[in-house]
Amino acid sequence: MNTIPDVDHIIPDKTVKQLPPGTKMAIICKLAESLATQVTDPDQWYEQLGRYRIADGSDWGTHLAAGSNTREDPIAPEEFHETLPAVLHNWRQTSRALDNTMLTISVMADRAITVDKDTVLGIPSDIKKWRTGHGYIADRLGIETRQAAQYRDRAQLVRQQMSTIEGSGEPPQLPMVATAYGAGELPPENLDTIARSLKLVRKYLRAVRLAPENIREVIAQLDESFRNAATTVKPAELSKLTDDMLAQAAATIDADGPPPEEVLNKIENSFRYKIVNNKLKVEIITDVINLELFLGIMYAGLNFRAHQNRYSSSPHQARESVDDLLADPSDPRPNNGPTPSDDDAHRQGFMDDVLTQLPPDATPQKILSATQDKLDEEINDRTIHAVTMDGRQLSKAEMDRLDPRPRHERLHDVYIAHLRATGRLDPSVHGLSLFGGAPTQLRVALDYETFTGVLDEQLPAAYDLPKQHCRLPGIAGFDTGSPRYIEGLQLAPEQIIETENDGTTLIEIDLSKYSDSNTKLRIPKPRRGHPFISRTTFRGTTAPQNLRSRLCDVELIPQVLGSSKVLLDRGRAVRTFSHRLKLDLANYGSCSIPDCRSPVAYTDGHHLIWWSQGGSTNADNVTLLCPSCHTLVHKHVWTPVFDSNSQLYWKPAAWLDPTQTPLRNTYWS
Repeated sequence: MNTIPDVDHIIPDKTVKQLPPGTKMAIICKLAESLATQVTDPDQWYEQLGRYRIADGSDWGTHLAAGSNTREDPIAPEEFHETLPAVLHNWRQTSRALDNTMLTISVMADRAITVDKDTVLGIPSDIKKWRTGHGYIADRLGIETRQAAQYRDRAQLVRQQMSTIEGSGEPPQLPMVATAYGAGELPPENLDTIARSLKLVRKYLRAVRLAPENIREVIAQLDESFRNAATTVKPAELSKLTDDMLAQAAATIDADGPPPEEVLNKIENSFRYKIVNNKLKVEIITDVINLELFLGIMYAGLNFRAHQNRYSSSPHQARESVDDLLADPSDPRPNNGPTPSDDDAHRQGFMDDVLTQLPPDATPQKILSATQDKLDEEINDRTIHAVTMDGRQLSKAEMDRLDPRPRHERLHDVYIAHLRATGRLDPSVHGLSLFGGAPTQLRVALDYETFTGVLDEQLPAAYDLPKQHCRLPGIAGFDTGSPRYIEGLQLAPEQIIETENDGTTLIEIDLSKYSDSNTKLRIPKPRRGHPFISRTTFRGTTAPQNLRSRLCDVELIPQVLGSSKVLLDRGRAVRTFSHRLKLDLANYGSCSIPDCRSPVAYTDGHHLIWWSQGGSTNADNVTLLCPSCHTLVHKHVWTPVFDSNSQLYWKPAAWLDPTQTPLRNTYWS
């Protein structure tokens, strides 16, 4: 029975077909708003509903009073579209049609955000608020991003990809399902179920090493089964049917192989990383026994002295700790492993103080939760080892104001310090892999004058640049001090000179504006930023001041390159700190920033008077700093000062502590 009345006298079908999609959406919106206003009173609409009748035309009361036992099917009214069943049917079809439309909008939004943000969405190209189409849709519709992502997942199944300059987009992954969905024959919830099921199918097929073309073939064979099931059953039943489809696909590929759930639930150890919001995001999946290793690294950086005895545990004790962690509590077999000696009795593994507080059958999740609590204790329940020049001990609240990092930031800094310490190991001694026959290198290319200027007192006399070849001071010579980015010069037309030979554009600067000289200087016009800039291999431009913390403790090999990058001279390798000097410093402690507890293995040597500023490399001008604290020092968050006895203290920046009270780390005393 037709639920759509003839409304050709209101708006002809020919006119409807010619209307643009946006106009149709506007009409639907106007009608929907009018409908919602009209039906706010349920009693009124209920009375206006179309009513069914019996065949002889009598009403239902007369028919029942007559006591007739003859069964007669009710007859629908002529205006069937006004009945409640028709209204429900039309609402279902309308909502499915609008959802179907939303899938195309989702595809277009992704394209617009990526390519045509300014022209299609009216968003300036430098605005980075939305990075994905479904994120933009979620914001505009006021819904959760997860819900908007469902439109994206549905579109990937039943929508053709948009065309690019390379040609037309690929067709829908499931053409039969796409046709049925476009006709309103299956609910959006069923399409969500298919999308989830298809993800599992793909994951399984990749896990069993099926070739990409074979994966597409298997999915194509499932199209009809998905269509038939999704148009006949509800979402809960469809989930069961799709599980059966996965089992059938698995049996077809490998009849003797493991069941799909065993393959899908297998978690492999992995190390993955990606850039998220301009930050490196690292995900490590590993066995639970490695929690002991992570704890060792964390405890070392959070409170080394309290746990240093654990670092000398014997191999058989470490093995026993691992065995205890992995032991099956239901296994009746005794542990016949080696017994620790009396000398090892005082030592504990890093997991011991956690596991003693847990039942023998504790799950990995409970163990992890307990270790997090234990790490919080190391951070929060501690004595502060920082004193002022007059001997006053800082309170925990005062120290927390100077170092407000939460647990996850502290642990990050500890872990990075450990990685950097590992990266500094000599590969010829420790067996690390080589890169080009040398340890990890940071190559920095500077123009010659910047090179000799920044490293002035550290270079042999042979590297001095004759004065006649030096740039003029100030803007006339683009003197950088340490190179920095400057805005482009405001040039008058008469200052720009086009050369005839090689097309190089020169600019002419009247030096009398900047100095006592009456001459004019001609130099190549800078294209962008500053022409005298330093560059690192694989990382782009940088400035020498960004490298100062690394220059504190490196093996420096100066090389002079010609204009064609031909090596003209290679200097001898010179260490800014000798290993012997660092060993001597280690006798007096480790990182010297107030209350820092990172062990000496994680630290760098730092010149109190910066090496790049002429500071000498001797025991009077050196201290040890962990990477995190080292960065803060080079950002002038902490400044070294000395008392009358030449004792080192650190003065915090004014924005960190308005009183700028100098402090000393007593943790290593």
